[in-house]
Amino acid sequence: MILLKVEDQTLAFVILVKLLQKDNWRRFYLGDTPKLFEVSKIIKKFIQKELPKLHKLLKKKKVLIEPLIASCFITLFSNLVDKESATKVMERFMLLGEDYIIDTICEVLWHNSAEILKLEDDFMIQKYIGRTMYLESL
Repeated sequence: MILLKVEDQTLAFVILVKLLQKDNWRRFYLGDTPKLFEVSKIIKKFIQKELPKLHKLLKKKKVLIEPLIASCFITLFSNLVDKESATKVMERFMLLGEDYIIDTICEVLWHNSAEILKLEDDFMIQKYIGRTMYLESL
């Protein structure tokens, strides 16, 4: 995504390094992805508090949230939405940090919770949360 906006590869690399330093983002790319588990706790608490029916469904179906939100963080949604939207996400992340990504995921879950609750098959729930809801919401 950076190279789409910055033609100078050296400058693009410097920007990437700065992004990885922001909020200790590089920890998403370590083998055990410790940063993913840190931010997923925040999202799980949001679901439990603000979306109790969704929390109950995810628990009943044994749907883990971490693998479903991983690409949102690791790619900043660039594999889930069009280039223009992904560019906006990256720009906002650069300005606001990880809170923007966390808030976006929580907001998308909030707006799509009724649709998720209609799904009965755990595979369809995972597909919707992991991919489909972002296409419709961002």
